[in-house]
Amino acid sequence: MLKGMRKKKIVLTCYAPSQHIIDSAPIAPASKHIPAWFKRMGRTVPDPTIEEKLNNDVRRDIRRCPGFLDYWKHGFTIPMWSDIAIEVGAIGTDAYRYQYSDCISRADCHDMAQVDNFLDTTKWQHLKLSVPWQLACDEPVEFLLVKESWGVEELEHLHIPNGVLNFKYQKSVHINTFIKRDDEVKRFEIAYGTPLARIIPLSDRPVELRIVMATSEDITGGLPYYFMAFTGTYFKRKIAQTKLKKCKD
Repeated sequence: MLKGMRKKKIVLTCYAPSQHIIDSAPIAPASKHIPAWFKRMGRTVPDPTIEEKLNNDVRRDIRRCPGFLDYWKHGFTIPMWSDIAIEVGAIGTDAYRYQYSDCISRADCHDMAQVDNFLDTTKWQHLKLSVPWQLACDEPVEFLLVKESWGVEELEHLHIPNGVLNFKYQKSVHINTFIKRDDEVKRFEIAYGTPLARIIPLSDRPVELRIVMATSEDITGGLPYYFMAFTGTYFKRKIAQTKLKKCKD
């Protein structure tokens, strides 16, 4: 690319199932979700005196940390769209239950045998939160999904492993979580609006975020959005969309 030329924007469209979610808990640039504790924080460390500089006794302040400040310039945050209460049984059990305040949203559990080489399944519970948003991108841009880890206390009971998503070939952004069991039953809740996860584009091009109400055609993108196969749906959908584009070209 020639110097001075503007890079083409990546358009990421987020389809919401209701206006309520758009108004109350929209996907938004991460800079809109800087933690409240950071905003409340005053300048806890005053400017160093000449004596402190001479003694190399200069204290650092997180409000000046470029690693922290730059982190909030990248990606888009998915906030919790509803309160959710979760209970997991004690170590050695397979008990769990949950309830959303909206009485509509759902969560699923994969067969724990899938992770028995990764985790001690007597001590961990898998729960996949089904995010109501559908995301679409006309280009095969990859996005890194990470936990909003600076919400230390709000998400202390959830481990959210990283993953890479491509919204050209699939539109869901469901969030896999693992919850560690204790010696006794564990109960906790996550409040509506809590920053849950972030998607970070693996590209240096600017991203334009569009938030719209979903229609059936928006979500399917011209292809059936059901599971078209028992296994490998993502890859088969990718092949189908590639063939469809070639036919149109």
